[in-house]
Amino acid sequence: MNQEFKFRNTARTLILLPYFAPVISVVFGWQFIFDPVNGIYNHLVVDVLHLTQDRHNLIGNPDSALYVVIIFDIWKHFPIAYLLVLAKLQSIPQDQYEAASIDGYGSWGRFIHVTMPEIKFVVGTLVLLRLIWNLNRFEDVYLLAPNVETMPIFIYYLAFTGVIDQGLAATAAVVQLLVLAGLIWFYVKKVLKW
Repeated sequence: MNQEFKFRNTARTLILLPYFAPVISVVFGWQFIFDPVNGIYNHLVVDVLHLTQDRHNLIGNPDSALYVVIIFDIWKHFPIAYLLVLAKLQSIPQDQYEAASIDGYGSWGRFIHVTMPEIKFVVGTLVLLRLIWNLNRFEDVYLLAPNVETMPIFIYYLAFTGVIDQGLAATAAVVQLLVLAGLIWFYVKKVLKW
């Protein structure tokens, strides 16, 4: 995406669509894809590719629902990582690549010695931000697969459903707050240093 090619702007726009699409419509789309009766996934796996004879409810099964949520989260939030890395790649001076070529580095050598040192801080920032954001993940996970419990969903269940234990829910929320505060402090400290 950093190189010139035909329809580059269109391709860049299509990559950004998952991030800007409303969460509720995207979640319902994914639920339709993995629907055990009419879903596209089961149709492809069972009827078209004949990989198995049984249809599977991937979202309804707690063991596989976690994997669906992980894939959904990567797909939905990839555009932010894409934008940050692309912006950093576009800011790398071409002289560095030319100097590396003159020094005898091939494409792999230029990647290791020019690109990676330039983008390592952006990647570190992305890892910290995604960790902080994923510890707060509630609405898309709860809508897609309520049987997958992130910390906020666990706190919600403790406080408002089933066996209501608001004291334990409050304690879990405070622990989550302390962990997030520590991560945010580390993030701010590192970003200001970078």
